[in-house]
Amino acid sequence: MDQKPTIAWASIKHFEPEEFDSPDQEGSGFLKMQVPFVQKLDALREKVGFRLVVNSGFRSISYNARLRDSVDGSAHCLGCAVDLACRDSRTRFLVLKAALELGFQRMGIGPTFVHLDDDITRASEVVWLY
Repeated sequence: MDQKPTIAWASIKHFEPEEFDSPDQEGSGFLKMQVPFVQKLDALREKVGFRLVVNSGFRSISYNARLRDSVDGSAHCLGCAVDLACRDSRTRFLVLKAALELGFQRMGIGPTFVHLDDDITRASEVVWLY
């Protein structure tokens, strides 16, 4: 994006809206991500003390449907989910530990990423494997 984010995004220090874009919708991170969720991710970045790479943020419904093993109604489509790159066990541990401390209650663990979401329509206090 060429424009500076609105006031809602101005408080975000460690992420740019385009990091959360659905691959098929430029600008969707800015328009569709829930800012309180991104603020929580920003706090996570502060807590871990290292850069967090967004593998997947917002997903359009059509993009999500094309992904293998994606679920209908994914929290990604609601703008309250992220997959963060975690390529080693130490990074994964630090991200999960900090996420728990910050109140994330829905986490998925994949071989190269950690999924975090704040989907209030689904069960909380859960961790799953991919």
